Amino acid sequence: MGKPSKLSEEQWEALFDLDRAGVRRTELAGWYGISLGTICWQARKRGRMKGGDPLAVDRRRRPVEGWAEDHVFAQSRSGMTPGRWRELLDRRNAGEADAVLAFDYRVHPSTIAAAAKRYGQRKCDLAGAVWRPRGPQWGSGPARPELGFRIDRNDARVHREAVARRVREAALEGRMDDIRQLLRTSAALDTLIPGPWHARGRG
Repeated sequence: MGKPSKLSEEQWEALFDLDRAGVRRTELAGWYGISLGTICWQARKRGRMKGGDPLAVDRRRRPVEGWAEDHVFAQSRSGMTPGRWRELLDRRNAGEADAVLAFDYRVHPSTIAAAAKRYGQRKCDLAGAVWRPRGPQWGSGPARPELGFRIDRNDARVHREAVARRVREAALEGRMDDIRQLLRTSAALDTLIPGPWHARGRG
């Protein structure tokens, strides 16, 4: 015999009526003192899945007119919206590297490529898109010895440790723009230089 439900049949019906009306299940879980997994399990058990009900308000379902520019995608850990994706893709098509954009927006580089396809913003489809070689862009301004650091083409730990030292120096002097540049460069180098985890994977 299974564990008895914490909610009565009337409470479950009321809960799923609210669910159908668009109240988030995370909120319902808090109101009724149950877990999100329990609500999902009961929805399957009772045939109250939103996918089978065209009148249910499903926040995962893309509206016919498209998502609003400020709609926060539920699966996005960094709070990406259509507006932020368009902003990111505009910068990408202007020539900024995916590694830099991934660091700025806290998304994965592969997600950027998928978003470009979804929004019809792939560089190969745009006449004015700027193509850049992968990795950090060198020689794009006057030399800055205080931002230089050692690189080992075979070990990412070398530049990571060197960047950490430069970041500490910049932090003590309040050079926030330099810290940002150092971290962006380090993130770009991570896509080019293998770390010790690669060797473990091959072994």
